[in-house]
Amino acid sequence: MSALEEQVINICNKVFDERKGELAPTAEINSPWMTEIQLAEYWQLRNKDGELTVHSIRKWTTRPDNPLPCGNLGEIRRYHKDDVDRWAREEAERQRKAHKQKGRNGLHAVGD
Repeated sequence: MSALEEQVINICNKVFDERKGELAPTAEINSPWMTEIQLAEYWQLRNKDGELTVHSIRKWTTRPDNPLPCGNLGEIRRYHKDDVDRWAREEAERQRKAHKQKGRNGLHAVGD
């Protein structure tokens, strides 16, 4: 391995270690405003390895229809607990209605 390659790997590892702290779960949510990581912890969103993940939160926030509500503080998104709780209830109802509608049209999920 060349000295340059070793330097790049060291820089990448340092950045990864620094970013890892940003993804660490918080002990308690004291404010009604949450970061993506705090919301992932609140909703218990974890990947197959059991690590917190914000992928779905980002996807729901940027979708064109019924996006997950958030506020922006510069480049940092914040999610209000009351708003995301309401959105989750409404989203569950939208999905139930869509599922029922698909059933009426003769469509069904694989395995049904």
